Amino acid sequence: GVMVITTGQAILNELAGGKVMLTRELASRLDTPIDNIRSTARRLLERGYITRNEGCYQITEKGQDFIAFGRTCVAGSQKGDFATRSRFSLRTRAWNLIRMKTASWSVDDLLMTLADGTEKDAERGLRRYVRALLKAGYVERTPRNPQLFRLVRNTGRLAPALNTPAKTLTDPNTGEVHHV
Repeated sequence: GVMVITTGQAILNELAGGKVMLTRELASRLDTPIDNIRSTARRLLERGYITRNEGCYQITEKGQDFIAFGRTCVAGSQKGDFATRSRFSLRTRAWNLIRMKTASWSVDDLLMTLADGTEKDAERGLRRYVRALLKAGYVERTPRNPQLFRLVRNTGRLAPALNTPAKTLTDPNTGEVHHV
């Protein structure tokens, strides 16, 4: 089928990779009336996909994630698509969140931010993922509280992929494969 790209997706695609653009730049690049850009950008802002600073738009981690994983659920809310997508991207969203956190965090902290009710047993999956990151040396427990973790190895934007049956964690940023 033909992929219909919405104005929102087009804006995110323009901003992908961290470019910063003015409303009028987006309007001319996308050949779209400035008012359309403004109203669409407002929706993207509300959803946290972009930020606006002094009239300039910039994509957020959530927006980057949406481009990477969210293509399926734009056209309409096909519940099924969304559920599968979130299940797969829970780890990606967790990795992005871990990378943004400046303070130490617990698995519960991550869950409160990430779980949206569509993930089957999000907690178990997330604990398993954090355990794998711990074994592979990406995160460490804080000395004072073993329930708290902090990131010690931030290799890049792409989430290390856990293959549970094979007990491996593959880092797409470096190509390394860790046995966990």
